[in-house]
Amino acid sequence: MPNTPEGVRVTITNELPTPSQLLIVLSDDNINFPSQYPTSCLLGYVDVLDCLSQEDYRLQHPQGRSLSPYVLVCDNPHPLPIYFPIQGNHKIYKLDSKIHLAAQKSLQRIAKLQAEKMAEEFI
Repeated sequence: MPNTPEGVRVTITNELPTPSQLLIVLSDDNINFPSQYPTSCLLGYVDVLDCLSQEDYRLQHPQGRSLSPYVLVCDNPHPLPIYFPIQGNHKIYKLDSKIHLAAQKSLQRIAKLQAEKMAEEFI
């Protein structure tokens, strides 16, 4: 089984034409996914908890839909406030550094605005 360091974050993109083709296996099997996703864009990121072989995946998730030899188990999804246009691959690949920086800045800006709002509520 491949090694996956704890706390790894994976960005989620959708290059697929239909939402039914997008499959993300999260640690909670009872998540209701949206019926529509934007396409060809960076949607957000998740924390990777584990990388399971198909055999281990079947033991832990008997009703699971993935047929991949290895399955990433993810949690803590963070949607981006802005979906950045992106051309990528259907596999794991290195994110363009300019898109990565823009996504980080948008998340930092949202965090700052939320902190300012909370500070105003305490005044």
